[in-house]
Amino acid sequence: MKKLVAILLVVVLAGVAVWAWRYRSQACDYRYEVVSRYDENCKDSSDCTSYYVSYPEFSKKLFPSSAVDSINAQVYRQVSGPDGKTPEQLADEFFQEYRNYVALREKIAQEEQDTAMMRFIPSWFNTSECFVVINAPRLIVTGYKVSQYVGGAHGMYALVYSNYDAKTGARLGLSDVFSDTLALGEKITAQFIRERELDTDIPLSEQGYFIEDNLLPLTDNFALHPDGVIFYYNVYEIAPYSYGPSSVTVPYAELDGILKYKPDFERAEVFAPDMES
Repeated sequence: MKKLVAILLVVVLAGVAVWAWRYRSQACDYRYEVVSRYDENCKDSSDCTSYYVSYPEFSKKLFPSSAVDSINAQVYRQVSGPDGKTPEQLADEFFQEYRNYVALREKIAQEEQDTAMMRFIPSWFNTSECFVVINAPRLIVTGYKVSQYVGGAHGMYALVYSNYDAKTGARLGLSDVFSDTLALGEKITAQFIRERELDTDIPLSEQGYFIEDNLLPLTDNFALHPDGVIFYYNVYEIAPYSYGPSSVTVPYAELDGILKYKPDFERAEVFAPDMES
């Protein structure tokens, strides 16, 4: 009997140790699910029409199951779209659209006897990657990066951040994090001008930006990060395509007095906010 108790005690102690180690090293375990496909008729994969999706799936080892289920559902909704189709179904539709595009282009080329159009049919691609930026005991931040070319003059790309309360699974919006959005807009604009060393005597609208009243619009596309709060504007949101996307990182010291949700980054895993490094 004593031997059995000793074994059970070791198991319990080992369980506690593992639990504590996991908590201290990272808030929540996860793995990446990947769907990757190439055009079946393509001979050279370096220039193939391709479809790629990856996204994290979080485990339930530390947080309430309902919270993790909620976060996983919201992440999956990003990569599956509003119709709730699976990544595999979306890939099927993507390749069917490409085949329709090729057939139409070949038909037009034959009708116009355009051999150049017949010889060159550009490849399409769709790359969608949802990735972890912050994995902390009370906060999970993800980025969703999409890069796509489906014909036309140029491709399109976008990056969207999501901040989740790891205890409830709720996605945090501006009103959850900030108490004064008017003051927030002023602080974002001031930091934006400082970071780009823009001329404060010239309205932003006269410096190429789609900005009225010399005040950047508020955006729900933000990431809570140890360096500050990153606000991200995709192409065309505040500037022409040629300007590229715009981001501004407002230090927490600048947000004193209007920050009502104060993130705790202790024991957090921190990754590059744009997947580039």
